[in-house]
Amino acid sequence: MEMAEKIPSEPDAGNAAEGISRSLLPVISILALKNIIMKLVVNNEVKIFSESSLNLLQLLKQLGIDRKKGIAVSVNNDVIARNQWEYIVLKENDKILIITASQGG
Repeated sequence: MEMAEKIPSEPDAGNAAEGISRSLLPVISILALKNIIMKLVVNNEVKIFSESSLNLLQLLKQLGIDRKKGIAVSVNNDVIARNQWEYIVLKENDKILIITASQGG
């Protein structure tokens, strides 16, 4: 499972389609309808994945942060406990927020 393409978006993207070039929208829509790809909003960036079915743990593995300590994850504003990541199946246009704790003073 690989990330197909990263498409930048506006920092406050309320709609997942805002960060995608208008010329790509018809192609992405057709592929999404045929369950070939999935569009997610991760930390306000639209990302396109080559899988049509993906759980939260798989997403975090693709992003290289599944084993990182000190992170909190929410899906559509619901905080998800680490022991539940593999059971949360993501859907088209889900909004995932990943926060990393850091030390400082």
